[in-house]
Amino acid sequence: MGYLKWILNHLWKRDKLYHAIAGIVIYIVGALLFEPYIGVLLAFVAGAGKEIYDEFYRKTGGDPWDYFATITPAIIAFLINLLF
Repeated sequence: MGYLKWILNHLWKRDKLYHAIAGIVIYIVGALLFEPYIGVLLAFVAGAGKEIYDEFYRKTGGDPWDYFATITPAIIAFLINLLF
């Protein structure tokens, strides 16, 4: 139970919410303009690119939780799209 509480504390910060919104918007745009799998791929690339930028250019360090928060909504939306 402590692990779940730790995850929720990290995912419910405002920064993670912004990453989640960016991930779902990127997915939707990619899925509408191209194909759903392209939308997921774009979310993966954007999330990784942002963390690489943070690590090497902003010098703030990349956060794997930010990457996770970016790609998770895209993956969920993609899976829902596959089911329906």
